Amino acid sequence: MNISPHFTWAEVTASRVAAARTINNALPDYLRPEAEAQAALMERIRAALGAPIIVSSWFRCGALNWAVRRPNAGPGIDNSGDHPKAAATDFTAPGFGAPLGICRLLAPRVDELGIGQLIYEGTWVHVSKNVPFKDINRVITLLPGGAGYAPGIVEV
Repeated sequence: MNISPHFTWAEVTASRVAAARTINNALPDYLRPEAEAQAALMERIRAALGAPIIVSSWFRCGALNWAVRRPNAGPGIDNSGDHPKAAATDFTAPGFGAPLGICRLLAPRVDELGIGQLIYEGTWVHVSKNVPFKDINRVITLLPGGAGYAPGIVEV
């Protein structure tokens, strides 16, 4: 069942980590409007790229968010960030090109497309419909080895 013309509800909740750890990543009904708004953003991004998008992570329940952020820790809950709000998507678009190229195309268009936050994460792109509290964190690059973030989209 589709949430939008090119994205399905299954993509919203799919997770290899959840499957491997038997975490129930069902989307609560109260987050459906958030997921639908994020899907509208993803449709605009898909149109800008002119290529299909492969989603690697969208909604993450608190237990899944903990498992993704702390892969070597035991069970826990982490509701921080936009994934637990169904308001962020990690993706690639091989038909367009590498994640760096995707970010370079999207960065100057964040306002036009309604992107709240854009992060170049090396092997994928993270977008959220929510604008971060600090404007400097709106378009950033994840630095290798857990060294933090750099402002803007930079090749690392």
